[in-house]
Amino acid sequence: MTAASVMVKTVTVGRWRTNCYLVHDGATGIIIDPGDEPALLIERIDAQGFRPLAILNTHAHFDHVGGVYDVRERYKAPFHLHSYDKRLLSHANLYRVLAGDKTVYSTPLIDKHLDAVSPLQLGGWRIDVIATPGHTPGGVTFRVGHAVFSGDTLFADRLGRTDLPGGSQEQLDASLAALRAQPPECMLYPGHGPACELGAALAAIHSRAYK
Repeated sequence: MTAASVMVKTVTVGRWRTNCYLVHDGATGIIIDPGDEPALLIERIDAQGFRPLAILNTHAHFDHVGGVYDVRERYKAPFHLHSYDKRLLSHANLYRVLAGDKTVYSTPLIDKHLDAVSPLQLGGWRIDVIATPGHTPGGVTFRVGHAVFSGDTLFADRLGRTDLPGGSQEQLDASLAALRAQPPECMLYPGHGPACELGAALAAIHSRAYK
């Protein structure tokens, strides 16, 4: 697998329009944040024609984990999540109901914790795991070649929220510094909304901070 061979397919799912990413080279790949509509995700994965090696989650808020169980069962792909988000995972259905969605999904088992694993090697794939807590205690960002998957830590035009359970502005500020250490020409793929260059997103955040 080379950076040039990586394809990123975005599938936006659910009431909260969460971006799930299918990252592959045509033969094998990874699934990032399968948040909802598992039947649709399975249809899109099959249409892309690659073998999923793993499910990787940036964090465990309910709108990012709703499809994990079914996708994991369908492909027998191990589920990776930071251990600091285990409590959020276990309470995902409760938070979903509190947010006004009565859909109940089965809670998946965590096959591998991402606490101190970087880079993550999966077959011929190298995935850098960058600790980016703040939106959640166990939030991480994945970098695959020149693609950066930030979950709800950083969007094209704003930072993630810290007013939800487990949020911390101090941690989010430190996480932003970790993202600034990545090449600015990387493409940023956030948990919601459009993709853009990482440098452009960081510049937008900087500009807003001084308005």
